[in-house]
Amino acid sequence: MSDNFSVPARPVAGKTDLLSSTIIIPYRGSKLRNKILYRTLDNLTANFNTNIFIAEHDVQTTIDLSEPRWKNVRYEFLKSGSDQLFDRTGTLNYLIKNSSTDAVFNHDVDIMIHPLAYERAEEMLLK
Repeated sequence: MSDNFSVPARPVAGKTDLLSSTIIIPYRGSKLRNKILYRTLDNLTANFNTNIFIAEHDVQTTIDLSEPRWKNVRYEFLKSGSDQLFDRTGTLNYLIKNSSTDAVFNHDVDIMIHPLAYERAEEMLLK
């Protein structure tokens, strides 16, 4: 496992604060899915001050999160065997167990969710 933990998100003007939540992303990459992941991260970081935690379960890492705009994204690599299928449930459990916020949102990179949905969900979960 990687120890690429970044500092917690800090409020930025014009963004919605979801600092009591972590958006968790279980991931197994490919060239196409990596492009989608980067677009998803851009969307999330443009709209929210929040914690984002990605766990990639694969034989080798496929993504590069060195861009400064993703400096607050926490990433861990969970090595799998070469013949092992993607363990989405195990990866989700790992992400949940290792998140330190009061709420988590499971986010798949293949979807876009309206930013207001996260705000409303956090309000409902933390009431």
